[in-house]
Amino acid sequence: MTKPLKIADSLVQVLLTVYFIIISIIAHDPGAMMNWYYLLGGWQVLSYIVHELTGAPWRNKKERNNYGICLRWILITGLVLYLLVRLDVPLIIFYLFAMLFAGPVMAIWYFFIGYGEYVQIRHREFIHLK
Repeated sequence: MTKPLKIADSLVQVLLTVYFIIISIIAHDPGAMMNWYYLLGGWQVLSYIVHELTGAPWRNKKERNNYGICLRWILITGLVLYLLVRLDVPLIIFYLFAMLFAGPVMAIWYFFIGYGEYVQIRHREFIHLK
């Protein structure tokens, strides 16, 4: 059952990316890519949480742990800077600018984590054939 879920997770990520690229090209709407940015990021965070809660044995624990630590620091930093904005200290603009670059890096990183887990599942399927 884990292989179909892993395939579905990766497929949703790829389909979301392709869909929004095509929509932004056909409709000449660069704003569609912002929807992709948030939708794909939300999907990946949800996928990360589900994988952490299920505790699947084939998870790449080291990479997922590093990814989770990075996510937590991004969230904590964003919340602290948001509180500073409420106190009229507008440092959040630097955070938002950094997130323009960190977001895509995190998305690519998560996709490679998922792909590595899929390869590991495939390897485990064929290990009995040796």
